[in-house]
Amino acid sequence: MVHYGTTTPPMMVVSDTALTTAHEIVIDGVDPCTDYWVGIESADSLGNVGVDTNGGVYYGVQTMAGRSSCRSHSTPTRAG
Repeated sequence: MVHYGTTTPPMMVVSDTALTTAHEIVIDGVDPCTDYWVGIESADSLGNVGVDTNGGVYYGVQTMAGRSSCRSHSTPTRAG
């Protein structure tokens, strides 16, 4: 499960319930050249849950503009 959004804590969620050891989730509908905050949550078949929110400050990423890069890149500023 990926929690993502333009503010912290990120409020949007995308997930895949398949049990696998290699994880990949595609997030559709994000805006190009936009700073997002991301946190990860994963569970195994026994229900053990792992959460990574970078110590509660989340991970900052910037989306791309198609095949070209954005004019400037800065680390997202944490809200609050």
